[in-house]
Amino acid sequence: MLPKTYCIKAGYRARDTANTIEVDPGDYWTCERIESSMRFQHDVYRLALDCAERMGSGLRIADVGCGYPSKAKLLQPFARTLTCFDQPTLESIVRRDFPTFDFVSIDLQEPLELDARFDLIVCADVIEHLVDPDPCLAFLRKCLSEHGILILSTPERDIVRGHDCMTSDKVDHVREWNSEEFARYVQSHGLEIVDHLLVPPEELTIEEQDRIRRSDERRTRRSEGCQVIVATNVIV
Repeated sequence: MLPKTYCIKAGYRARDTANTIEVDPGDYWTCERIESSMRFQHDVYRLALDCAERMGSGLRIADVGCGYPSKAKLLQPFARTLTCFDQPTLESIVRRDFPTFDFVSIDLQEPLELDARFDLIVCADVIEHLVDPDPCLAFLRKCLSEHGILILSTPERDIVRGHDCMTSDKVDHVREWNSEEFARYVQSHGLEIVDHLLVPPEELTIEEQDRIRRSDERRTRRSEGCQVIVATNVIV
């Protein structure tokens, strides 16, 4: 059987192990990693917040692969329920620090069968860590309500690594997609793309934002290294 390509170009070399799986609490999610994680994906969650504001209050919101879910608090004013999904080693710290959030332990490569449906799902920079992301995408689609919105982000490989990149030099990433590949992959799972954006991978200072706006600096790792797809279920 030929190996799956997940819509990535021929010859690309993915890793065969996921380095972000924790056996014991704190193996991966150290205090230092938790602190540094707060800098990343701010624009992804701001985009989710914009969607929540348009959709209104009383939403069933999910953060899939939540990590330390500090940024999910942005969405809480619009949530009837806010459910975090991640590996079981994170459960105690999430329940301790975010007592109003629900937490579901999950292996995203072998997701649970759930009857729950969500109006807004965020999956921020998760799928690049999975050896087989297909079950995760199937899970996201199944959990999305009829008119729900999915916010899905991952690094933009060509911008972050260069057009000639054939493997990720970040050991925690199994594989990375460029924009065209990522769009094809998401669509292959029966999701309809509403928008596809490039945003900064981490929070920029006001000075940095102003400098980028005033200059011709575009398509750099710092300014547009994260791609975000806004998607809905294809209505048959």
